[in-house]
Formats: sequence, structure tokens, C-alpha cells
Amino acid sequence: MTPRITPATKAATVSFVMVVLGMLLILWSVLQTAQIWFVLSALIAVGCLVVISGVRMAVLGVVLIGLYCFTASWDDVGIGPVGVRQLFLIFGGMLLAPTLDPRRLPPVPWWLHAYGVSAVVASCFLLVFPISEAYYNERYATSAVGTALGERPGQLSSLASLLFNNYAIPGVIVLACMLMPRALRWLIAAYVAGAALCCMAAIAGYYGQPILLNLFGAVPYPSGVRASGFTSHPLRLGTTGVMGMGLACWLALQPRLIFKLVGWGGVPLLLGGLYVSGSRGPIVAAVIVLVLCMFLLPTVRRRVHEVVAAVGVAVLAVLLAVPSLAEEVLQQTRLTSNSTTTVSDDGRREVLAQGLHDFHNSPFFGIGVQFIAEAHTLYVGVLAGGGIILGLGFVLFNVGSIRAAVQSLKLDRALAGALIATLIGTLWYWTVADLIQTKTVATVFGFVLALWWMSNDEDASVEWRRDLIEDEPALAEADGVLPPADWQARPRTSALWRRP
Repeated sequence: MTPRITPATKAATVSFVMVVLGMLLILWSVLQTAQIWFVLSALIAVGCLVVISGVRMAVLGVVLIGLYCFTASWDDVGIGPVGVRQLFLIFGGMLLAPTLDPRRLPPVPWWLHAYGVSAVVASCFLLVFPISEAYYNERYATSAVGTALGERPGQLSSLASLLFNNYAIPGVIVLACMLMPRALRWLIAAYVAGAALCCMAAIAGYYGQPILLNLFGAVPYPSGVRASGFTSHPLRLGTTGVMGMGLACWLALQPRLIFKLVGWGGVPLLLGGLYVSGSRGPIVAAVIVLVLCMFLLPTVRRRVHEVVAAVGVAVLAVLLAVPSLAEEVLQQTRLTSNSTTTVSDDGRREVLAQGLHDFHNSPFFGIGVQFIAEAHTLYVGVLAGGGIILGLGFVLFNVGSIRAAVQSLKLDRALAGALIATLIGTLWYWTVADLIQTKTVATVFGFVLALWWMSNDEDASVEWRRDLIEDEPALAEADGVLPPADWQARPRTSALWRRP
């Protein structure tokens, strides 16, 4: 009797072959020839375990996306020239791709297209009407580094990176939630846990204990200087703290113990990471996010007076006990004027002036998206890199993402509130930073897109609300979470862990 090949078996086989070929192609360039056979043997062993255990390959894809979220802020950790987060993202997406159900997938939201398409249009105009080489060569030399900026190569590669962060990362997160709606909680928990570990490494390195930095292969730095953790720059570490703060507050209020631990452990570690980064902009943005969370998270809003009073008393007690602490904090966070802030402010003024000059030189389509991150102020950087075309797309992108988070309030007020607080905090943050083209930021926009999609998908919405009711019935009822009457009769997505 010929054995029956089920669709799940076909999907698992095809996905496994794709993963093997993809990993061999990438690892061939970063490993010695003698190690290829070891890697190939390990992949075959993992494949055999998957077949024996009966776990679906797509679920392994969800796990890989979780590992990507965990390492999303680790841009300074890699295997040779390849970042670990790219490997997790690519292989996780390859495993999830065969599970795509076009009938459930909504159209790509207009606000994603607004930013992506406007970047493409501005780049096309620049190819047709290129900026003169003389202009690039005559761009100024900063007093901070003393070298001319000149022309940054790689307009097409910068555009490809922008489109990848804009479409691929949010899309893969949505695919994971299409397979398992409850996965969004775990992806967010993984994101916050990874950001907290990054900040822990930064704190340890700042105080002369680079154990985690050495363990994960990050570049160590002298103790007492502005820390960067697993990121490549202190400002990127600050961005990690800003993007993870609201989500950490949301996790701290979840009924499950593991989420509580990640949330309550993440908040102080993220604050510590912001402190040792010495970045003023992220610190102010994180405070904005925390204040907004007090009013947007339903559990905290009901007791906001008690929370504010408790925090105020605690801060006052610490300052009275250690009078010199306030001055030390202000110096480390550079919120007071000193020699380093003076140099930094002078450099910011110069790059800002250059960004405005770039915009005036090419107001409609800019001088190239590869220059977005030069002005140190994202709003000016977007105008300098893509002109009015990209500027309008960027405005629509921010308005649309906040609108999507507001629409998600009907599904989960607490999580949507945390995302709204984060997005509003970033609107201020972009006035002093230009790091939107990072996977740390793109991942949070992926969470926004996933929650918005689930709020508009009946099956995913019922599954998400059922989990809320079963975890904390009283809290779900207070938040107005009322699933359809037949929710108990619907099959749970936990059945997807094993092949039929």
C-alpha cells in the first residue's frame, strides 16, 4: 500500500529543503569548508527530530520569528558578517510562507504603502534627474570628525533596506499571528526580554564587567563611557529603550507570571540602559512613553493617582537619602550643559544645517534615501533624502500607524494603549534622532500591524479575546472584552502545534 502524503507533509518537506539550501548558501560565505559538513549534519539531525516529533515546520517558523524579536535590537552581534537576527528572520519567514492563506490576508495598509512607495518614487526621480557629483563632493566637513561627508554609496541598497524594514518585517510578524494569534504576546515578550538583556549587557559593560559583551561577541568598550550594549552606538541603545518601554509596562500588568517577570524586570533594565547610554533624546522620549502609559493602560489609569503618588514619594526619598544622586544623573544623562554636550550640540547644528541645505538643493525628491540618517533629526533627514515626496509619505505613515493602533482598541485596550504611547513618544523622539531605518523600530510597527489585522479578522479576534477572558475574566470584563457566543465551540489554535 502506497503511503499517503498529506499536505502538511509536503509543506514540511518543501520548507525543510528551502531552509537547508538557504542556510548552506549563507553559511558557505562565513564558515570554513571543514565546518560545512558539521552544519549540514546538524541540519539533517534537526530535520529528523522534527519529523519524529510531529511538530509542524510552520510552528518552528513562529519560534524563529520569536528569536528574531529577541535579537531585533542586537545589530552588533553576528556570525561573521551576517547578523543573527537576519538569519532568524529569513528562515522563519521561509517556514511560514507555505502557511499563507490569501483569503485571510488583508490588503497591505495604505500607510505602509505611503512610506514605501514614496521612497521608490523619490528614488526613481533621482535616477532620472541625478544630483551633480560636485554637490556631493562639496558637502561640508563636520567639526566633530573633521572629514568631509562626501557621497554615501549605495542608493539602491539603502532603498532595498528601507523597503525590507517597511514591508518584510511587519509582514512576517503578521504571518506568525495568522498561524497562532496568541503568538503576538510571546513575540512582544521576546522583544522586551532581548532589549532588556541588551541593556543589561550595556550596564555591566559600563561598570567594567563586559561578560555578556564577550559572550555574545559584541564589541567591548571602556568602562565609564557611554554604553551601547549589543548595539553599534549609544543612540541605538537609547532607541531600544524607547521602543520597548511601553510594551514592558503592558507585560508587567499581564496575569501570566512569565509575562509579569519580563515586564517588571524589563522596565528597570531599560531605564538603566537609557541611563548608561547617556543619550538625552531617548531619555526624554521614554519619560513621555511612561507618562502616556499611565493614562492609556486601563489598569494603571484606574489607579493613576496612587501610581503618581507612589513614584513621587519614592523619587523624593531617594533624592533625600543621596543628595548627590540628582547631579550625577544629570551629568551622566547629559541633561545639563558640559563639554560633551557642547560638542554634540555644535555637531547637531551643523548636520541640521546641511540637511536643510540638501532639501533646498533638491526640494521635490531629495538627494537620496541613503542620506536620511545624516541630519540627526528625522523630519529634516526625510526631507533631505526624499524631498517633499518622501516627506508626505512619512507623515501619512505616522498618521496611519497611530490610526491603526487606535482602531485596535476594540480588540485589546491595554496593548493598543501601550502601542499608542510608544508611537506618540516616537513622534517627539524623531525631532532628535533619525533611526527609523532600523529593525528595532520596524519590529514595533510590525506589532501594530499584527494587532490591527487581528482586530479585523474574526477567527483571530475570537482567539485573542478568549485568551484574555480565560487568563483574567474580571479584567477582561472590565475592559469590555466580549467575544461571540460560540467562542467555546471553536477549535483552539494549539492544535496547530502537531501535524494532522
